[in-house]
Amino acid sequence: MLRELMLDNNSFYESLTPFICRLQGLVKLSVKANSFSGSLSPNIGNLQNLEFLDLSSNSFSGALPPNLGNLTRLQHLNISQNGFTGSIFPGIGNLQNLLTLDLSTNSLTRILPSEIGNLASL
Repeated sequence: MLRELMLDNNSFYESLTPFICRLQGLVKLSVKANSFSGSLSPNIGNLQNLEFLDLSSNSFSGALPPNLGNLTRLQHLNISQNGFTGSIFPGIGNLQNLLTLDLSTNSLTRILPSEIGNLASL
């Protein structure tokens, strides 16, 4: 079973391919510094064993899918340097194992949800 998938610094483009969201044994997924674009698939929430997720330095856009809150084992989440818009999903409060969180350089709006106070390990 594949546990780690690192595809950093390539020229992958379009959307994050659906097959990745079916790799439910993944613990680490990093696709930073590619040219992925479009919305982040809601199926990303199926990767419930993830502890490390780095989507930084791509061209993802649109709202963050609420089911990111399903990734309760996440310790590191980096979605910086994309084009995400809207508010931070309230389910972020479910990610109580987070040690690092980088949301910088996006177009996120609105006040941080109060649920971010649940992230005591940050």
